[in-house]
Amino acid sequence: MQLAGQVACLIFYFFSNLHRHSVQGFTKQKMETATHLQTDAHITYLVEVLLQEIHDLKASVNRLESPITAQLYTEEEAAALLNVSKKSLYRWRLDGMIHYYQMGDNIRYSLRDILEFEKGCRR
Repeated sequence: MQLAGQVACLIFYFFSNLHRHSVQGFTKQKMETATHLQTDAHITYLVEVLLQEIHDLKASVNRLESPITAQLYTEEEAAALLNVSKKSLYRWRLDGMIHYYQMGDNIRYSLRDILEFEKGCRR
């Protein structure tokens, strides 16, 4: 639900800015059957930002996992996903900074654990 709210806010932001600047830099030209839009630099930037946000949101949705089919990653795989050494991952695990599963002597990380850790690191 939070993701849908973010998408709705981005779309509202985009269209409110587009409407606000429509008099200044937005003109519509009809050429044959296709409609072409001419925009000023600010609107072009807003479109690029919106497209990047949509791309990032799609990537986040694609990385979400189902609790039933959660894939578990080894320490090597988790370290590679985080682009860190196994030693750093080990220290974070001991410090309680990242959640993990322990099955006997084997340590595993779910994608959700890795994403939550990444989100907690964001400043």
